[in-house]
Amino acid sequence: MPLTLREWWTEVSNPKALIMTALAAAFCVVAGPFGSINVSTPERIVYWGVICLAALGLSLAAFMGSERWVMARGWHVGWSVVLGALVFSAPFAALIPLVTFLVLGDHYAPPLPALFASVFAIAVMIRLGKQILSPKPGVEAAPAGAPPFFKRLSPKLGRDLMRLTVQDHYVEAHTPLGTELILMRFSDALEELGGIEGFRTHRSHWVARAAIADVAREGGRVFLVTTDGTRVPVSRSYTPALREAGVI
Repeated sequence: MPLTLREWWTEVSNPKALIMTALAAAFCVVAGPFGSINVSTPERIVYWGVICLAALGLSLAAFMGSERWVMARGWHVGWSVVLGALVFSAPFAALIPLVTFLVLGDHYAPPLPALFASVFAIAVMIRLGKQILSPKPGVEAAPAGAPPFFKRLSPKLGRDLMRLTVQDHYVEAHTPLGTELILMRFSDALEELGGIEGFRTHRSHWVARAAIADVAREGGRVFLVTTDGTRVPVSRSYTPALREAGVI
């Protein structure tokens, strides 16, 4: 499943990410690298503010999308670092000379090949460091009494599970904070949900009762509409159980 704008915005607007971006921009304004120290402070603030915000948005889109693409194909997650760095470096390296020319003048624009190589190397190092230091799904202890499934889910997604969807050999878990692909059988995932009240609506879908906002019907088909606006199909084989539970 492709990366959605909602998921990207959740990461971009994360206070920690914004604070780190602001600190990086402030450091560059004070240090004035790449000759920017020779221009006025307001110009440096605009320049590095644009550069750092662009780096945040582009890098998150590149690495989040690459990680999902790699995991969906069963590749080692390490490949997402290389792919994400490539996807990020190309547009970002092209953006820097444009912003540099508009704010600082053509004199300060660095050579594009060297810029691309530098951006790629820095992106790989930063992403590798983040993966090494970040807690791994399935290693973090879940809260006491939590269903076993949450041991597999990244802490950053919280514990408000909305729905599960089959994606090839993976189960895609959805919470209000984002999504994550987990390598496991769908039947095993349902068994590990423990006391979470929910319903299997289709051979490839499960929805938590708390996430059901509405029921939609279209051309004889039935859908459960979740709180995030997603329409989850209801197959005929699961319709009787949903009716008995008063859901549809």
